[in-house]
Amino acid sequence: MANKPMEALPASVEEWAFYHCHKEVMALFIQDASDSTIHSNTILKPNFSLYYLDQLVKALNSLYLTHLTLPILQFAVVISDLIIESKTVSDLYHLRLALACTELRLSEAAAYHEEIVGGVYINELEQASCRNEVRSRKEKMSEFLKEVANDENRPRKQSAPAPVVLEAKDKVLEIKEQTGKGLQGISFPYLWMYKAEVLLQMDLYQPAWLLLAEAQVAFRDLKDVCAEAKSLYLLAELAKKELKYEQAKKMIEKAQVLGGSEEFWYYSTIALIETLLAQERGRESLIPNIIQKTIDVFLSLIQERPNRKPTLKFLATSLEARGAEIQLNIVLDSAGDDPLDFSYLLEAINYRLIQIEKTFFDGGYKDHCVDLILQSAKINRLFAKYEADDKTKVGYYLEAYNLTQKAIMYLEEIFYNVQSLLPLTETQNISTPLMRKLAKVKLKLAELSLDIIQYNQEKALQEEMRKGTWEKILADYLLDTNDFTKREWDWFNLKRTVAHRTLAHLESMQPFCIGCIDLRAKFLYFTGKTLHLLALQVDPVHLAHYWDENFLLDARMTAMTSLETDKEETEAELRSKPNFLGISQNEDQIQKARELKKGFALAQKFRSQASEVLLQCLQVCLNNNLIGIAADASLEMVESIGVLDQPSSCQFLALYQSCLASLAMRKLLFSVTTNTSSSQLAALLQLHQKLQQQEKIGTTLFERVEQKLRQISKAWQNLCISEQHFNILNDLPPSYRLIILQHSADRSTLYGMVYEKPKFGPGPKGKIIQISGQCKVFRAHRNPATISQLMSSMGHFKEELIRYFPDELSSDVHSSMTEEEEKLLQKFNHISKSLEAYLKPVFAAIHHWDIRYQSEGGKKTKEKEQKPPPVTQDPAVPPVEMAEYLILIVDRLLLELPLEVVRGFEDGTITSVSRELSLQMLANRLHVEEPEVSKKEGKGGRDAKQKSRKLGKKSSRVMPANCIPVETNNFKYVVDPFEEAKTSIEAIAPIFKAREILDKYRDPFTGRWLGFLGSKNFPSQADWEQCLSSCSGFFFYGMENLLSHVLIDSLITMNLQECQMIILLNLTHTVYSNRRQAKFDEIQRPSQLLLHKPVDTAILLSLIGVRCVMSNQWPTYLYFNAKRADILCEDLLRIGKPSGKAIYHLLRPDLIETIRNEGSPKISGEKVLDQRASAIADKVIFVPSWANVNFVLFGLPNLFIV
Repeated sequence: MANKPMEALPASVEEWAFYHCHKEVMALFIQDASDSTIHSNTILKPNFSLYYLDQLVKALNSLYLTHLTLPILQFAVVISDLIIESKTVSDLYHLRLALACTELRLSEAAAYHEEIVGGVYINELEQASCRNEVRSRKEKMSEFLKEVANDENRPRKQSAPAPVVLEAKDKVLEIKEQTGKGLQGISFPYLWMYKAEVLLQMDLYQPAWLLLAEAQVAFRDLKDVCAEAKSLYLLAELAKKELKYEQAKKMIEKAQVLGGSEEFWYYSTIALIETLLAQERGRESLIPNIIQKTIDVFLSLIQERPNRKPTLKFLATSLEARGAEIQLNIVLDSAGDDPLDFSYLLEAINYRLIQIEKTFFDGGYKDHCVDLILQSAKINRLFAKYEADDKTKVGYYLEAYNLTQKAIMYLEEIFYNVQSLLPLTETQNISTPLMRKLAKVKLKLAELSLDIIQYNQEKALQEEMRKGTWEKILADYLLDTNDFTKREWDWFNLKRTVAHRTLAHLESMQPFCIGCIDLRAKFLYFTGKTLHLLALQVDPVHLAHYWDENFLLDARMTAMTSLETDKEETEAELRSKPNFLGISQNEDQIQKARELKKGFALAQKFRSQASEVLLQCLQVCLNNNLIGIAADASLEMVESIGVLDQPSSCQFLALYQSCLASLAMRKLLFSVTTNTSSSQLAALLQLHQKLQQQEKIGTTLFERVEQKLRQISKAWQNLCISEQHFNILNDLPPSYRLIILQHSADRSTLYGMVYEKPKFGPGPKGKIIQISGQCKVFRAHRNPATISQLMSSMGHFKEELIRYFPDELSSDVHSSMTEEEEKLLQKFNHISKSLEAYLKPVFAAIHHWDIRYQSEGGKKTKEKEQKPPPVTQDPAVPPVEMAEYLILIVDRLLLELPLEVVRGFEDGTITSVSRELSLQMLANRLHVEEPEVSKKEGKGGRDAKQKSRKLGKKSSRVMPANCIPVETNNFKYVVDPFEEAKTSIEAIAPIFKAREILDKYRDPFTGRWLGFLGSKNFPSQADWEQCLSSCSGFFFYGMENLLSHVLIDSLITMNLQECQMIILLNLTHTVYSNRRQAKFDEIQRPSQLLLHKPVDTAILLSLIGVRCVMSNQWPTYLYFNAKRADILCEDLLRIGKPSGKAIYHLLRPDLIETIRNEGSPKISGEKVLDQRASAIADKVIFVPSWANVNFVLFGLPNLFIV
């Protein structure tokens, strides 16, 4: 527009979005009084002109012509500025322009119009004018008229009000009669409501609430029932968006008491059922009655208002469709993993959907048919997935495919009609809602097609296995395509062409991805996966062989041998052999070999293309934080590479696990921040989730929300996947060995990898060789029911552990095993054995040496190559640091299981076993951002380092290599703040044990520790936050879970980056603590109660920046916690072990016996223990096996207290 003359009109939709009428053009309109310009003589009633322009905009939006609304809205802006001369009216149309630009994914244009409006949506002059007008009208009305108006316009409140469908007349804004400029005060409330409606669609909640609150009061004073009802409905929508469902429900009911038009009842009913669904379960039964009640009212009105019949019938049918969709979702949620148990209900819903779709089609609403067709296709696809009979499965797949194609056909017809209105050059850089809807349906078809391709490949493999059997020979002989039924013929054709059809559909949707990052990423992912499946389809080598190292080893050895064979000798040998085979048979074999080579070459071509596209997809996803799609693309890369390139597979598998872990942690964080009024972080997180659900990822508001979250929230920073994820493995300390385990989405496959940084040392003849290091990826097919049974058994074990505990369980110590404990021990041993059997493929990978091929080693045997090379250590060369810290990075399912009880993970060099949530979280813990230190504080920083060295010297020990120091002077503690551990044995009480530790290690460690012992100096919520945020280490020793003492809403907003270590000696119970916990749970939201699980507590603490969390996995006795406190402090403080090695000491099966035999090492100044404690130590001999593996570590295992 900059190069065009100012009087020139825009030539494209994008130019219309940025258009602004020049001041000189406006001045020309004012001066020119002819009929060809815009002025007060050509537009006599500008308020009515704006009203009809609004109706035109609504009609165009309903016809998917959003891009054609821009010139109309720009015309409305000119009328508002030039004729009405009202900025507030002009602001309304700029807001609508911003909303339209957002719908068209023109973010810069939307920001431009928002900037014109500014941040003030209601000013004091408007409020004063409105209130004065309302007051003057009220004064003119008599008391009698007021009562009459109340009786006529306000129905009395009823407990179950019948729908009052009023004939609401559209309100036209009134202009001041005296001047003919500006609005009358009585029109401002309607203007505010119109603005608020736009702001709600733009997800700007605060200004919308201010406008609606002011408008609703004015409508109540003006006795405008319909407008007041609509304002209450909009306030309910706002409350629903802010997750205040009870408040939204009350407002909707209040609005429905007032009544309104047909559209009001339709939208308020939809809002009410959405509110009921969002609340806790149990209210779904109310929804069918609510929907049917409103439908009956609409149908009864047809007789009274025959001219409104099409609208009323459409609204009734839409409500019926909404009810069917809700019923389907409820059935699918209840079905879980076996939806065929509800097949009768699903078939009934499918029939109902077909009938509703036919009604929509007869009424000419093809666009509304699409959603119903897709729901029906979803049901058929679900049946196909779980159906056992092949013929029935094929029928379901065909039906789902045809239905999805039908939906695409309807949308394409509408799309081509829309496109024909403007030249293609004018709509190139926009993305309309119709284009995005069509793209999503094409993606659904691609997803369904991939299911069909995978099913066909599985059937082809089964046919290949049956090849040569008499059943297969007879079936091939009897096969005749002329005898096919229509369904068989359709399936036969679909099998041959489905992959190429999928690629064609994906190619056609590429122009629809403009301005839509998520659609672009999904397009790349589905394209890459289709190419990969095509590669598998034409590849003569089956996929399983790419994961079989023995097969690949044999192939490589054969290739090496063939290269060493002299070509001439081979040809002479072939010539000397007699030809016992016929010439035709030889030619057949040669032809078959050529076909195999051709198929292999084509497969490699498809595989390379798939890898290239998937890498592009990963780049888009990591740049835009699209973690879910990045996880799918990473797994597809792992499947494509297999074990052909172990380092690359390890990288993509680690990325896959990091993405899934981030999604799980994000879901947990969203679930505990439902109270949007508790903090800015909670409000931003819920807004972010809402924008994602509405697929507004590429909008300006979404980018602003993400930017703000990165600024204020440490938890959000830890949820993001870095673009440098592929460099993390290279930056790990050499003392780490990683084992990553991750299930597939359906739990049928367990993916894993073992990684240890390669280390080199001098070998024979002075050569530098690799002496250690692993990089191995593997997968194992597993029965999903097995892991489900393991999870169920573990859950029952924890429940029975709590149930069998006596009321005074914390102090119940005894020398013999009770009957209940014997049952628990049997159950725990069964879980341990089952877990070990489940993880057998992992152990095989851990103890497998990498095979390194050398050009001169082709003739060596496999056995020799699998042995580690001999190493001769030169005394002059420093020893190579071996891996001693084993870090288990596993998915959420395995985190609930006692992994430490499985000894197959370890070998001779491992001295620490710890857990981690993901590789990205491990990198975040290792590379903590250093606080910015100004130049003036530089000296102070050096003094702190010198002080740290002095402390290290004073403790008379050297920090091991690759360890991270934790300063002991800044430790904080809270010990039994409610004094609930009322036990007869004082020696195992938390307060007594904490005092003993503080006295025992006072010099040089605990002398400067600060905190709270007991309830005499009870810590407030502010004290808790101060302790956690200003310490280098935190020690909690008390009853129940940590989060029963700290408010979760406050904790998630904190940044505990400085708190490097948290030790939680908790999960003990007494009657008093159980009573307090029950009262605390009553005021908690259901989502927050989930965090009482120890794993979730560790996840939350890790998200907010803690580098190491030590905690129990299940309830325990006070006695065991006291012993753990003794051993931990001895190892961490006096002996000086890193955090992981200290925990590993606790995991030893002979732990308690070792303590009793070795005794407690004494240091200078140690006090003599109480005789009662010694007596208890001599008495207690029974230690259940689960107690030894209860206390585990999440995070860094190489923290060292100095």
